[in-house]
Amino acid sequence: MDYLNINKKAWNKRTEVHVKSEFYNVDGFLAGDSSLKEIELKELNNVSGQKLLHLQCHFGLDTLSWARRGAIVTGVDFSPAAISKANELKERANLSANFIGSDVYEYGIWVQPEFDIVFTSYGVINWLPSLEKWARTIFNSLKKGGIFYMVEFHPIFDLFCGYSYFHHEKPDLEEEGTYTENCHGEKSTLITWAHPLSDIINALIRAGIQIDSFNEFPYSRMPLRSSEILISTDV
Repeated sequence: MDYLNINKKAWNKRTEVHVKSEFYNVDGFLAGDSSLKEIELKELNNVSGQKLLHLQCHFGLDTLSWARRGAIVTGVDFSPAAISKANELKERANLSANFIGSDVYEYGIWVQPEFDIVFTSYGVINWLPSLEKWARTIFNSLKKGGIFYMVEFHPIFDLFCGYSYFHHEKPDLEEEGTYTENCHGEKSTLITWAHPLSDIINALIRAGIQIDSFNEFPYSRMPLRSSEILISTDV
């Protein structure tokens, strides 16, 4: 099953919907609003002059919000439509950013340890069949003493929705619409994998990353529960 191209097709379609949604509020961003939320801003409160890599950046709102806070940003996403919109937005917002069209694993083949911060956020790891490759990409991207910061929906939510909490090689295959208010009932084929907290933490440790803190919260930017992990590494 060609999960990459199936999911890429779905996210190309979703991008066109998301840029017009109230949920993402592109007009507000262009007027000066930030898409970043309290959880991540509390931990990454000073990024000025830091080289920041945003993996699975979608169409770049968070990436560009970090740029507004002074970070030197690179965003990576596998959706050509998302990268195109990200480049369009950076021009409209008059911000500097480098956007790269690539999936995480492909990017990990040639990435260099040049970043002070690697950032991922909200609903990204369930699209990846292997967290080992993901974690190695993160480790190989960071400078000595760099920071990996992750904020993500808590995986126990999927258990309450009837999915497995633990990882299985066979993915979940669904026909779903998107999560924004303007989905108009359109559905796409989506392929995802469950990853329990132990798999996330152990993949990072095995890649050589030292975990400094792990926090859970009873609230989220969406009507789900979140966990966040602050990671540092001595490469």
